[in-house]
Amino acid sequence: MRARRLLAACSCAALCAVAAARADGDVAITVGRETVSRADLERRVRAVPALQLATLGKTPLEQRRAFVDRVVVPELLFAQAAAADQVAKRAEVRVRLDDALRAALMEELRREADRELGDAEIARYFEDNKSRLEVPERIHVQRILVATREDADAVLALAKRPGGEREWPKLARERSLDKATHERGGDLGFLAADGQSHEVTVKAEPELFAAARKVKNGQLVPEPVPVDGKFAVVWRRGSTSAVTRTLEQEAASIRGVLVRQRTESKVKALLDAATKAKVSDVKDELLAWLDSGTAPTTSARRQVSPRPSGRGAAVPRPSPVGPR
Repeated sequence: MRARRLLAACSCAALCAVAAARADGDVAITVGRETVSRADLERRVRAVPALQLATLGKTPLEQRRAFVDRVVVPELLFAQAAAADQVAKRAEVRVRLDDALRAALMEELRREADRELGDAEIARYFEDNKSRLEVPERIHVQRILVATREDADAVLALAKRPGGEREWPKLARERSLDKATHERGGDLGFLAADGQSHEVTVKAEPELFAAARKVKNGQLVPEPVPVDGKFAVVWRRGSTSAVTRTLEQEAASIRGVLVRQRTESKVKALLDAATKAKVSDVKDELLAWLDSGTAPTTSARRQVSPRPSGRGAAVPRPSPVGPR
């Protein structure tokens, strides 16, 4: 009942908004004891997407007035009704208020980190991590490793025959000395120029990449490749082109990474300082029952005031088309 009376009274006060704006050039709206300045109202209106504003009226004046009537005034009315009913003292509301304050502080720390970040730091990060941001050319190689040149020539001749690609897996199983890959057709994966495969456990000789680079995808290297006293028959199966990135292309993503890192550092510093200044005592004996699942003793229950886990009933929130 008290909330309804307050809503009625505040509604009457809202009707005087235009008169209040004329009386005081800075105050655009007066609702009860609360006022909204012209600057605050302009900031709120600018934050609304143009498509949503267009649904509120045909002219800018109609849109602003509808925004005031449907969003700003109800927002203030609900806030004052909640204050009159002392809603903020309810345990479940305190949890939600804490969540909102924490989220607001996190956003402010993030914005502060973003403001502090300069172009020079982004450029330095790009140079320090260029090898991770760029992708080198890679060639998909399958290789049959044998002991002698004569063995390699024989395998190569069989692989070059019509239908030889179908015989390749059998040749690898029967002839290859590399027992780590002979069951999968001698597949080394996509090799970089240094012989490192995209499969981190595989490392091949750089000579294989150099030889495969001289032929096209799907072709056999025409001559056996000598490697460490043995010979390899090499089949180039495919490739991926090198990918180079510029600072301009990566600046936005680098900024996101650095802002997140700076924000995490700020949060940690803030928590460390607040913990040192405000946390004076933690009674482990009162917390032990939380881990074991057993209920606390009567005396412990008197001393512990756990925060409620529930979120409570939904509270109307303002939107460009009214509370929801």
